[in-house]
Amino acid sequence: MIRQGVWTTAATHALALLRRLGAPPQPETALQALIKTLAIVPDMPTWVQIETTNRCNFSCAMCPRVLHKLPAEDMPMERFMGIMERLPLPQASLITLFGLGEPLLHEDTFTMVREVKRRGFRAAFTTNGVLLSHEVNEKILSSGLDYIRISVDDDGFGDSTGALHRAASAVIERTEALLAFRAGQTSPEILWNVVASASSAPAIGSIIAKAAQIGMDGVNIINLVSRFSSIAPIPEDRRATLFRQWHRQGRDLGIRIQSTFADRFGLPRFFHRRGLECPQLLGYAYVTMDGDVTPCCHLPRLIMGNLFTESLHDIWHARRFRRFRRVYRSSPTCRDCRLLTWR
Repeated sequence: MIRQGVWTTAATHALALLRRLGAPPQPETALQALIKTLAIVPDMPTWVQIETTNRCNFSCAMCPRVLHKLPAEDMPMERFMGIMERLPLPQASLITLFGLGEPLLHEDTFTMVREVKRRGFRAAFTTNGVLLSHEVNEKILSSGLDYIRISVDDDGFGDSTGALHRAASAVIERTEALLAFRAGQTSPEILWNVVASASSAPAIGSIIAKAAQIGMDGVNIINLVSRFSSIAPIPEDRRATLFRQWHRQGRDLGIRIQSTFADRFGLPRFFHRRGLECPQLLGYAYVTMDGDVTPCCHLPRLIMGNLFTESLHDIWHARRFRRFRRVYRSSPTCRDCRLLTWR
């Protein structure tokens, strides 16, 4: 990873100049894309995940909620507003509004989405889809949400009730209803989220085919972080082959497939494929229920600072955060994380 230095300073100053000159907000500026391509740590994160809720109506074996022993609670709206006041991020940065819980359980989720949009950022969240309804669909479209990911782990004909996300056939039907409700519009992007494990892998091909058939915008395939799960991972000698197969199938069917295996470009992809860098750490920060800033959603107690006592800029550039970026590969949690390793 290219550290803070001449390239970082030049790129971030140029981005600041573009903003001062009134450059229009875009999903991602060319300069932001360049920073990512060169594996530069930006002056500020461009993706912040806020732990708005840890309550959930599911208890999935691959989810670290139980292991982390997080309180099942919602973030109060006034605390959320305080956090937003302390996020002077680049325009068009991404704010994802969920922790290790179900965002549709939080009564203020769509108020939060509108606040994120009011400040010029992109807003998104992931849901298990069970609470999707006509009323919720109306709120999704009227809030300005940029994208929504809906968790599906089988094609509706299998049985994921034992360990993964339940009620796949019902969630697929509700996804189709949301797609129909969005007819004629391009926002929000609607994607399925699939956790790639030994038990879900046989169904992923049919999930991709179903997604293409009903007009989904894409399928996001997530590596199982087996350190926090009792679910068996895909065998290491099969994983890269399967991901290549799923990406190839998506190209053949004309549907976008996302994954950490193929979504990075330039130096980030080179480093990631060789197990040298985690793609999550470039430009990303996680904010907990109490305003603590951590490097990853899987590290809720590795606190780099608190937004109510320090600025995000100071936390992002602090010695502790910079040191973590240097040594994280040797930490027990990160060393075996399958977001980092591809063999």
